[in-house]
Amino acid sequence: MASPRKAMVELGMEVLCLLCDASDEPGQKRCSTCISTHRSLRQTLKSMPEKSRVRAWGEMMIRYITNPQLYDHEPIHGKVLGEYVEMVKETKPEIPITQKDVDMAFTLAEQRKIEQVIEPPPRHQRPDGNLSEQELERRKAALPQPNLDHLGSRTIPSKKIGEADRSDRTGEDRHAVDRAVAAAGNKESLEEEVEKVVLDREIERLALDISLDLDDQTLD
Repeated sequence: MASPRKAMVELGMEVLCLLCDASDEPGQKRCSTCISTHRSLRQTLKSMPEKSRVRAWGEMMIRYITNPQLYDHEPIHGKVLGEYVEMVKETKPEIPITQKDVDMAFTLAEQRKIEQVIEPPPRHQRPDGNLSEQELERRKAALPQPNLDHLGSRTIPSKKIGEADRSDRTGEDRHAVDRAVAAAGNKESLEEEVEKVVLDREIERLALDISLDLDDQTLD
């Protein structure tokens, strides 16, 4: 097992050094070749089409190596990746977290929150920053006023619109729907009761139509 080289650590591939049988002697050609090969490999994958299966497979392998802790639960490679995690962990000394570290983390988080707050620019940096209050009011008064007269009014057709023929549209046949509703509410399916419900529903619709006609006349 060789000690991780700095370049491989920067690439996130220090586990390959831990699996290598090279000595720790610096400046070895073997290490230089390995580093340059993995750098060029990444560039080659990036140059491939996004939907290339080779690129997808290669990038997945790189993710396995650079972040094994994220995939150690994977059913096929999880066991090996878990071993990678332990190998890398042994090369890094455990530094205990102090209260100072915790306070610093909270301080940095608060600073990021403050930086993310979006505030309007100062008055002198706005396009209208040099205008007086009187000029602003004058420009505001010169803006066109919206026409609100038509809002909320109904569309009144110029001609009487005839009733649509629903005979070929079963789902829109009011008479058929009325009979279905009446039959559903009348378990004994008495014809007289069904006809009575159908007639009541027709009367209700007629009353509604008359009411709408009166509203139209009022609007006229």
